Amino acid sequence: MFGAFKVNAANYIRAFELLRAGEPLTSEIRADPTMEFFVKNWDSDSRQAQEGRRYMLDYDAVDPRAEIARVPCPVLIVQGGMDESGVHADNGEMLYQARRVVHPETTRLAFFPDLQHFYKRVPPGMNAQMSMAMDSETDTRVSEAISAWLNESRK
Repeated sequence: MFGAFKVNAANYIRAFELLRAGEPLTSEIRADPTMEFFVKNWDSDSRQAQEGRRYMLDYDAVDPRAEIARVPCPVLIVQGGMDESGVHADNGEMLYQARRVVHPETTRLAFFPDLQHFYKRVPPGMNAQMSMAMDSETDTRVSEAISAWLNESRK
């Protein structure tokens, strides 16, 4: 396990190292079924793979903790605990702590342990790819938390 991801941590870290170096994924990474997303989206010469690599390099070039600390307006950080699209399971908490150091009075965190990336409930046993494709509504607790935060911020 690595953060919220259920992958081989060594292969995950190595995949990013190879991506950063512009090298192809190893046969061990390609053979690892938990690395399917990386193989599909990075390990070919297809346009999709090229765009995927570019996206990840751009993403990797920014420290989100430093960036969030620079935001001058009030911030609500919303995270689902079952969000498996982030590197760290505690990404929301890390962002919250980084910004709170600079702007303690205008930084809030809304954490929903049972929700995924799109703030939908994840049924037990569902894998990350299936949960990302769920055709259901966003949990109303998220919009309620955002509304409450907006009302609080106006005072």
